[in-house]
Amino acid sequence: MAGYHLHKGLTYGFVDDLGTTDLSPSAERWLGRLGVGGFAARAFVLAVVAFFLAKAAVQFDPDEAVGLDGARREFASVTYGRVVIVFVGIGMMIAGASDMFTFRRQQLR
Repeated sequence: MAGYHLHKGLTYGFVDDLGTTDLSPSAERWLGRLGVGGFAARAFVLAVVAFFLAKAAVQFDPDEAVGLDGARREFASVTYGRVVIVFVGIGMMIAGASDMFTFRRQQLR
């Protein structure tokens, strides 16, 4: 799932689902930038959670499986973990802004 989000963000695959014919070129560029940042942030968060789930599966210890909060705690204990947490938080805010601005433009297929 993380790979899908990363691919969709980096290849601008999300633009195909948006109706952008009435946007100015600069608005379309900013919408694209928000989308790339949002999809990249989602991909990173999903990859982190998948890593900790795989780690728990390999160690056969269900108590090691963590969600987003557990992953945040793990990162907080690492040297540069707080910096990563800040960047992920900013990325998730970008993802939310992207979703907010594109919600009405989504075209379901």
